[in-house]
Amino acid sequence: MALKKQADRDAIYRIENERALTAMAKDYQNITSRLAEVLTENKALKETLTRIAEQDQLKTRTLFGRGTEKLSDILHAPLDKEEFDEDQAEPSPEPYGKTTSARDCGSGKKHGKKHAGKREEDLSGLP
Repeated sequence: MALKKQADRDAIYRIENERALTAMAKDYQNITSRLAEVLTENKALKETLTRIAEQDQLKTRTLFGRGTEKLSDILHAPLDKEEFDEDQAEPSPEPYGKTTSARDCGSGKKHGKKHAGKREEDLSGLP
């Protein structure tokens, strides 16, 4: 009787192990198939990213490259994209706006005549 109970327990244990192994095998197959899908998707996304990066780099080069820095293009470029009637526009006193020299740019100071220093005069009142 004890042997029969032990044999029944062993049989139940084997059946449970077989079920667990079958479930693990199915999970493993699902995981490997999903891995293959993810790897192909990753490869496609990398190719797309590379292509888009190349297109962006090409656009940047065409917009800001050496070939675009031509003086004739700058001089003949329209100031505004909007078209307007010159009759309705207000005449400006200076045809090209305010002109500044290179010396005036950025300092904000008036550049006038130089004066002699007053250090001696300022220090004369000190003891």
